[in-house]
Amino acid sequence: MAAVVVSVHDVAPATFDESREWVQLLDHYGICATLLVVPGPWESDGLQSSPAFIDWLHKAASKGHEVSLHGWEHRGVADPNGPGVASPWAVTRRSYGRMIARGCGEFHNLGRVEAKRRLRAGLHEMRTAGFEPVGFTPPGWLASHDAIGAMRQLGFAYTTTQWAVLDFIGNRRLPIPALSQRPGSPLTAAAGLANEQIIRRRLRGGRSVRVALHPRDLDHRALIDSTERTF
Repeated sequence: MAAVVVSVHDVAPATFDESREWVQLLDHYGICATLLVVPGPWESDGLQSSPAFIDWLHKAASKGHEVSLHGWEHRGVADPNGPGVASPWAVTRRSYGRMIARGCGEFHNLGRVEAKRRLRAGLHEMRTAGFEPVGFTPPGWLASHDAIGAMRQLGFAYTTTQWAVLDFIGNRRLPIPALSQRPGSPLTAAAGLANEQIIRRRLRGGRSVRVALHPRDLDHRALIDSTERTF
């Protein structure tokens, strides 16, 4: 059965107000979402710095929202393998990551050792706060082959790209694209309307779709209205 799968990105103490606002709206429509938590030092001292935020996350989970892991510090890594002369492919890949993820593609170029270190750090913080995330969505949906291997080795059940869900348990690739708003762009309102049309077409065709909500979307009334019309 086709469905709209909703995720709230960049959930962290630094975005407490925005995250809570999105979840309140989703609760109003009876929608359970995946809350993508950044547990490390991203625009704050990290997850443990806010007991009130942790308490709110537990309350959200008790209502049926999934608490998932979304990187460690949500920042791109300039030289993940140390200094050296980058290949043309590496330079192109970094440029692509900066364009798509706007500087937050943390796992885009990581080797397996560094990917594991960051994943373990995130898991440790989440477990300390009383959560056991089964899924991992990399910032910007960008992850290297080694990073995906590290996710498998650490026992995650799934990860996501912008175009699919990778089911590690069933060893399947589920082609369900994620639609995201681009707040701050001259085309923001038009993109919101376009997303509405894509969602309707996919559902009419019996195909599921994912909708990604971000804190900055709340700065635009048109994006909020567009999102509500898809629920």
